[in-house]
Amino acid sequence: MIRKAMLKDIKAIHGLLQYYGTKGDLLPRPLTELYDHLRDFSVFVTPEDEVIGCCALQFCWEDLAEIRSLAVMPDYLNKGVGSEFFERLGFVRIDRSMLPLKIWGGMSELRQVSGL
Repeated sequence: MIRKAMLKDIKAIHGLLQYYGTKGDLLPRPLTELYDHLRDFSVFVTPEDEVIGCCALQFCWEDLAEIRSLAVMPDYLNKGVGSEFFERLGFVRIDRSMLPLKIWGGMSELRQVSGL
């Protein structure tokens, strides 16, 4: 189940982001930043309310937002948890050519950092 993140989730979110941050898969975020941006986060939880995934949506302006810190616990990879975040938030796939030029620049930087 996906729900808005709560204060009690921050340590689990931090641990998840640190795990992937140490592997170099994403940029880790300090606890202070997570507390400041709690309102941006949603979490995927088990029926026992254990956080197994997280994702932040940060609005840039009226018609553009950035998906940040999308991470899923390793045991739950390839089970649709990450893609469910997008579907539940109403996202649909579009052709990359429809994105603003500014986004393309960011994607090149991301490819260089992540080795894609």
